[in-house]
Order: sequence, then structure tokens, then C-alpha cells
Amino acid sequence: MVRGQSVTWVPNKYYWRGTPKLNKIIAQVVSTNSASQTIKSHKFDIADVVNSQWQVT
Repeated sequence: MVRGQSVTWVPNKYYWRGTPKLNKIIAQVVSTNSASQTIKSHKFDIADVVNSQWQVT
């Protein structure tokens, strides 16, 4: 994946252990600046950012 792209996973209705509890999972690659803004606005539930990219304020 590259910046600006996203991947969406949806439940497999044939999964042998029943219906998954999530409707979908979306993975999206964004710039460091965008990640900071979207985390603060609660748009993302989870973010993975390299430690060296964070600045303590």
C-alpha cells in the first residue's frame, strides 16, 4: 500500500465459526501530518506511526 490508498476487508459469510462481529476493517495509508490530525479528530480507531515521527509538545 502507498499513501492515498486504502484496503477494505469485509466479513466472510461462509466463515465456519459464525458471523464476525465487525462489519468491515479499513486500512488506509496517510501522511504523518494527516495521521496527527485524524487521530485528534477521532476519525481513526487505531494508528500505527513510527516513534521517530512523533514530536512531544
